[in-house]
Amino acid sequence: IILAGATGRTIVLTLGELAITDTTGKTTITGPGVDLLTISGNLASRIFNVGSGATAAISGLTFANGYGNAILSAGTLTVVGCAIVSSGCGIRSTGTLAVADCTIAGNQGGSGVGVFTIGTATISNCSIVDNWAVDSGGGVYNARTLTVVRSTIVGNTALRLGGGIYNAGMATIVDST
Repeated sequence: IILAGATGRTIVLTLGELAITDTTGKTTITGPGVDLLTISGNLASRIFNVGSGATAAISGLTFANGYGNAILSAGTLTVVGCAIVSSGCGIRSTGTLAVADCTIAGNQGGSGVGVFTIGTATISNCSIVDNWAVDSGGGVYNARTLTVVRSTIVGNTALRLGGGIYNAGMATIVDST
């Protein structure tokens, strides 16, 4: 799916989340760039839900005002060159997650407000900033396997544990702030 014709706009979801459930192939969604297209959950629904067994790649979009989570994934998800802002949780993943060249900022919620993973996650060349958690993991919450490379995780807050990163699994952090 190429969203080229929607340049300079905000798409507001009015009928709920966009579900990716196909388990036979890879769903690819390509936007024109973070400054050119925003998809809003309108604080009424999450934006994307990648189902168990599904594989998706999303790039070139801004996700804003997701309710609960901007993106929920139980499958295999790759997010590249996106901004995820002003939602409950940026990305919540129980599957395999790769996030590259993204900004995840200004999200507020329970735990793992920037990125919450209880699967396998790789975060590279990302900025995870100014997220706020009522519980643990303002920036990142990891309970399985996490790799962070060349990323900045700053200005995040958690009222309980791990303002930047809460790690209850195995984390490898390289060349990062």
